[in-house]
Amino acid sequence: MPLQRRITVIAMTARRYVALWLMSFALVVFGQSLTPSYVHKIESLLHRRHTAEALQLLNHALSSSPANSNLWALKGIALSMRGNEASASTAFRHALRLNPNNLAALRGDVQLLDQKRDRRAVPLLHRILSLSPHDSTAHEMLALYEQRDGNCKSAILNFRQSGEAINHHPESLAAFGVCLDSSGNTREATSIFEKLSNGFPRLVFAKYDLALILYKTQHYHRALNVLQPVIKDGRANPEILNLASSAYEAIGDTRHAVAMKREAIVQERKDVNRYNTFARLCLNHKSYKAGIDMVNAGIHFNPQASSLYLSRGLLYAKLSEFGKAQADFAIADRLNSRQSVGSYAIDVAELEKFHFDGKHSNAMVKELRQQLKTYPNSYLLHFLMAKLLSMQSSSHEALYLKRAQLEA
Repeated sequence: MPLQRRITVIAMTARRYVALWLMSFALVVFGQSLTPSYVHKIESLLHRRHTAEALQLLNHALSSSPANSNLWALKGIALSMRGNEASASTAFRHALRLNPNNLAALRGDVQLLDQKRDRRAVPLLHRILSLSPHDSTAHEMLALYEQRDGNCKSAILNFRQSGEAINHHPESLAAFGVCLDSSGNTREATSIFEKLSNGFPRLVFAKYDLALILYKTQHYHRALNVLQPVIKDGRANPEILNLASSAYEAIGDTRHAVAMKREAIVQERKDVNRYNTFARLCLNHKSYKAGIDMVNAGIHFNPQASSLYLSRGLLYAKLSEFGKAQADFAIADRLNSRQSVGSYAIDVAELEKFHFDGKHSNAMVKELRQQLKTYPNSYLLHFLMAKLLSMQSSSHEALYLKRAQLEA
């Protein structure tokens, strides 16, 4: 359950307020080059969103002052407000050709690029900060790009220079917390996630972020306290439910852990990994029949997933239904025949049936090690190796599901 996953689907914070950032600067600067009355007319029209009239005034001014960079930047603002992004971009870039350091044009161009998450915004943001080092909005926007690029060291520095505005932007708080956590600053990350959760109580991802870092730091009861209101009011997604299941499992509450895992599977019926994780949970707690019932549902929705047949085969073996176990292992072998490991799985079932045969097991382990040299990332081979080793030590029950990256 990586923290990074959610940030990739969150809209950039700056889109929501960058227009105000742009306007507040532009109208002050333009007063330095145009007559006060003319500026006042444009300002009044734009604040009232009378962009057509503002454009008429601007076009008239440009007919006599076509090289005025500020006029072109202001025209870009008016066009942007009208939703004419292509023409606005043309105006901003023309303004920058006339004056590469026109802050209003730089900000306008950044705004349009940011709406498309276009990385060409990044060098423009650096230029803005070279001209205006204390621009908190530019710092925040740049930090978001840096976080997405995995450059958390720089992102943290820029987030810290964003001022109090970041506290009103949940996407930025989430990204800041992720970077702090990935950089090892768990304490401050927890504080940021608490601020996010408390400040935006209706945002599910805010609860998830806080609960996840509490879970990672082994504060399982606190994590559950954060998640329970979301689960109770029916807003929990599979990530929330799986995190709650893991927290319940960590405190030894198997009944609730199984219930949460089952609900997560119901919400995402075609996610093979969830069925295999449920099988592992059932193996850990000897709830073999419950595991088989759920894996049956998984096979119904994912009939070509070989890992599900392996999971069910092991569950059958634990119930001493060895014929069914061998049949499932054979199906898994057929579905993934290029690695030809079903025969080993059948041998594992036979070992469980006829008690442990050390000589036979050692020979199989030797063969599997050879296979792993050829297929080092094989889920199936790791499953079989782990199962054979677990027979030597019962404390490693269901190790294969923890070791393997289960296939879809």
